Amino acid sequence: MDTSIASVVTVCEAFEQCDFPKFWSLYTTLPTNVTDIKGLTTRLRSRIHQILSLSYRSCPTPIYTSLMGTSTSSEFIGDGSKVEGGEVVFDGNEFNQVKKKEYGDTINIESLKRVLNY
Repeated sequence: MDTSIASVVTVCEAFEQCDFPKFWSLYTTLPTNVTDIKGLTTRLRSRIHQILSLSYRSCPTPIYTSLMGTSTSSEFIGDGSKVEGGEVVFDGNEFNQVKKKEYGDTINIESLKRVLNY
């Protein structure tokens, strides 16, 4: 296999495994005909942000910038996310919120009296 193709495959594997620091270190070694695609880096960072927001409610800013492959977090925070107290707080969604469980069991009051010793 051509070495440039092998390096692209390795970078893709790091991305799929969500090993974003490794991904960014490998990404910088790719040939320029791959990395010069207009808007690619922005789309990749947007996707990483989306993955993080689906998994977590917040992320410490230094970790977030490491995962985003940059030294600043401000330009990549979107979709209602914000920096608060040294953390990037992601906008709530159905995946990163506490799930409320409703119980629909019926309780026999006589058995409850026995448990409570009435």
